[in-house]
Amino acid sequence: MWICCALTLSLLHGVQPSLADDPSSNAVTDALIPWGDSTCVSNEDVLFSPWPEWMVSAFKIGGAWDTNMPAWIVEAGDTNVASLNIEVDRFRLTNNVLMQLDYVDHSNATMMLDLYAFPGTNEPNEPVFTSNLFNNLLSGNGGVTSRTFTIPFSLHTNAVGIRLRRDAGAMTIFDTLLSSDRDDDGYADSEELALGSDPDSALSVPCAAITGQVFYAGVQTGVIHVLATTNAADWVSAHYLTLGMPGIYTLAGLPLRKTWHPRAYRDVNDNGVADDWEPRGEYLTFGSTNPVSLVLTGNTGSINITMADPDSDGDGMSDAAERALGLDPYSSNSFTRLPFLEQFETDT
Repeated sequence: MWICCALTLSLLHGVQPSLADDPSSNAVTDALIPWGDSTCVSNEDVLFSPWPEWMVSAFKIGGAWDTNMPAWIVEAGDTNVASLNIEVDRFRLTNNVLMQLDYVDHSNATMMLDLYAFPGTNEPNEPVFTSNLFNNLLSGNGGVTSRTFTIPFSLHTNAVGIRLRRDAGAMTIFDTLLSSDRDDDGYADSEELALGSDPDSALSVPCAAITGQVFYAGVQTGVIHVLATTNAADWVSAHYLTLGMPGIYTLAGLPLRKTWHPRAYRDVNDNGVADDWEPRGEYLTFGSTNPVSLVLTGNTGSINITMADPDSDGDGMSDAAERALGLDPYSSNSFTRLPFLEQFETDT
């Protein structure tokens, strides 16, 4: 039996190891496949231990092992069929898995991801493919890339394998990490166990908190709503808190790896809605006027938000002040700014 060091390979290629990958653990839920590692490959196959019980085999068709990187490589001019194949035991694995893929994003190249199954008596030697699940996996930026895909085994109950298929151009794939996701919530079982959420409940996911301070220099009063939305246009979210006055806040319970838009508004008329004339603000980085979104990988601080009174028509008077005076906040009154000269007498 060949044994590879999962921790070394994980740190080399950016894969985050978990306690469930420890050989002493009785609950191995992740399968790291180190393509091309000299201590882990034999001819066409990858030999690796420990793997979860649902993992059957990993092998290449065509291409070559580069044991210096290590990686599986295909030259751009190679015209032979080339693919990497991963087979699983569908009696043991009935749910989706997450697949993290570390590779070089070659230009002028095409790599597809297929699922395959064996049809049985009709064509016993020919696999049936569910082809091209995610279109071309390569964008052509030329850099080393890591992407995670949800492999929909729960929808394709007859599929027994994953095929990374080279259609054209050069290929360089370092490693693949398959992680069980029993509750199909997009988070690996090992990650949920390590971070304290329930891998058997889609309602329980790994979360983090953002902390910061809300500032406001205006004169309007009311409860301040601090929230994080997943849509850049929304001012309503289930993830919010309220403050009686500007100050420090902590917004917890935000699921990891989602894109969040931190923002705040002052509910002057106490109707629970962010009216467009009420003070508001979004998270900005220093010196920038463009709102910033966050993809959380853990607890994050210094998410400061400065609220201001909107001036929709840009005439120098806030929307709230115009409303109080019975003016239209969306139609500029073209107020003359100080200093100015007014001529009370004319030549005539």
